Amino acid sequence: MSIVALLRLARNSIIIVLVCISGNLIQAQDHRTQGLFSPVDPPGSEYNITCSFKFDTTTAIVSGTETITLKNNSTLPIEMLTVDWPGDSLQKLNITVDGKTVKVLSDSSSYLYHNLVVIKLPRAIRPKHKLEIEAQFERTYNFEPGDYKHLWTNWFPRIYWGMQAQDDFIARIENKSKYVLASSGIYNPKTGAYHAEGIRQFGVYFLKDAAITEQTIDGIRVRIIHTPDAAECANLVMNTAVDVIAYYKKRFGFYPSKHLEIAQGVDSPNGGYPAATNLVVIHGMERMSERDELHWRWITAHEIGHQYWTEYVMPEPPDQLGWLMIGLGIYVDREYTRYSGMAPDRHIALMNRYINGVREGLDTRADVYSDYLDDIEFDFNNVVIHGKGYSIISALNRFLGDELFDRIHSRCLREFAGKRMGFYDFQTVCEQESGQDLNWFFNQWVRSTRFLAYEITTKECTPQNDGYISDIIVEKIGTLDMPIPVTTYFSDNTQQTKFTGRLQTTSVLQFESKAALDSAVIDANHEFPIVKPSPSLEEQAIRKKLSSLPSRADIDSLKLVAAKALDLDIEQTLFWGKLGRQLYDWSLYEEALTAFEHRAKLLEEAKSEWIVSAYGWQGLLLDLLGRRSEAIAAYEKALELPTENDFSYNGDPVIINNEWLKARIKIPFTRSGNQ
Repeated sequence: MSIVALLRLARNSIIIVLVCISGNLIQAQDHRTQGLFSPVDPPGSEYNITCSFKFDTTTAIVSGTETITLKNNSTLPIEMLTVDWPGDSLQKLNITVDGKTVKVLSDSSSYLYHNLVVIKLPRAIRPKHKLEIEAQFERTYNFEPGDYKHLWTNWFPRIYWGMQAQDDFIARIENKSKYVLASSGIYNPKTGAYHAEGIRQFGVYFLKDAAITEQTIDGIRVRIIHTPDAAECANLVMNTAVDVIAYYKKRFGFYPSKHLEIAQGVDSPNGGYPAATNLVVIHGMERMSERDELHWRWITAHEIGHQYWTEYVMPEPPDQLGWLMIGLGIYVDREYTRYSGMAPDRHIALMNRYINGVREGLDTRADVYSDYLDDIEFDFNNVVIHGKGYSIISALNRFLGDELFDRIHSRCLREFAGKRMGFYDFQTVCEQESGQDLNWFFNQWVRSTRFLAYEITTKECTPQNDGYISDIIVEKIGTLDMPIPVTTYFSDNTQQTKFTGRLQTTSVLQFESKAALDSAVIDANHEFPIVKPSPSLEEQAIRKKLSSLPSRADIDSLKLVAAKALDLDIEQTLFWGKLGRQLYDWSLYEEALTAFEHRAKLLEEAKSEWIVSAYGWQGLLLDLLGRRSEAIAAYEKALELPTENDFSYNGDPVIINNEWLKARIKIPFTRSGNQ
């Protein structure tokens, strides 16, 4: 059981457990009174850090001391804590309380982006009481010669609760190098320290021989740390950032900090990310000419939006940017683009990522566990988290209306300030503010792969009295039920909009007008991810059958599904992989081989390294079919490809990698062997 799993279990149970972490046994504890547990609302701590960063050509060493002041705001005493800190030989950590060395109960255990150790305090922190924890630490970072920028967020020992809390920081950072430092804190020359209050993550960024562009807007300091070659782009980003912050502050009533650092990212101009609180990264600023002005303005607004959604209101654990934080962050930047008159191209492009994923038959469920992400081979971040995440928020906004959704958005910012907000919390606020049960919306959009597809099948305009009656018939051809706006345009330059029925397969919308009908359009403002052309009903039926197979009784049906899929020539690699594995499960080796041949063809076109797996599967199936020479050729073909990765899905009979492929050339694959 992982540390975080233990924390979650302890929150909801009164149990006695024996826990083994990385081979070390933790003494049995009563988790009601003295064990490792996570408060419902983790307390914020104060970190007073004094440290230095020293660089050479291939390493950076941070060393220093810190005092952590922790107040127990729970109703239980705290005797054990989890500290986020790597435990390998390059890292050093010594923790004391009242001058006594704290006992480390476990080796470092990796969990997502965290390296965790469990410590036992020499005395418990009673409810409503404080404790000062002293730490000495040293950490070594390795990098390639010539690297001139570095960003680190887990550079000091920090208490971890199974989720992140918002903490206060006073960091005195000595930096005697050619690197310019930016951080989540704002520098105070009187104290010689970087200060930050109530932040989720304290990041540091170093850029060698950097230039700084700086401006203050309404008491908020904005700094851009960049190379001299990126000066022109930095000016555009700065002008945009100032305008964005002024708009956000007016629109939402506040900006959540007194400063913002914008750091130059990787060389390629392909977006950015929120690195830490008050610290965002924008990529490719030295290659400004390769993207249009809209890109630079939009990405600036987008990354600043995450200071509301991710930093001010935090995501539910694990500490990843899920669809809700991304979706709300994009909603914020979309409001700025509308205010500033920018074209909606970027938001349409985001929606198209999801639409294309639907066409490819990808698993677009948004509510998934982190373990699921380890088993997917498509770009879940772009297709689902960004593409579908924004689509969900956009569709909900349009359905509820701007005024109501703005009220929901403002309430969430107010009530979840400094707290975690999951989509169940968000749904509850939406239902309370709207007075509606919205399970029908969230079940379809968040928890399923249903997709939105409607089309106009009939347009009739008939003269009547002094005007016209226009009948527009809209058919649902997708699998998701949703009221969709239909806008009609008339010859006198007027227009009208009406919505289809939510549960109607066929909606007949009637419009009265003074002038004749010119045209009718579904979703004129591109606020819904309308999948057009949509997957055929025949293809959808095959996917549905495939998801429910196989069982021994359905083996003949599985053959029929495989044959039909081959006829349709579905261009989606995950489909062929899943089908091939199911055919293998029931010893349908010839059909499985054909499926993996189709998969290999598509992976080769996509230049995906997963083609190694497809060739490996072909080899093992050829072995099972007694075609040894062809099997060896397939294994050798896989080995020709440059990769050191392991390829497998949950339930696969083998892990395919270079070692396994070399072994299969010597010894044929058999189902009875442990291969």
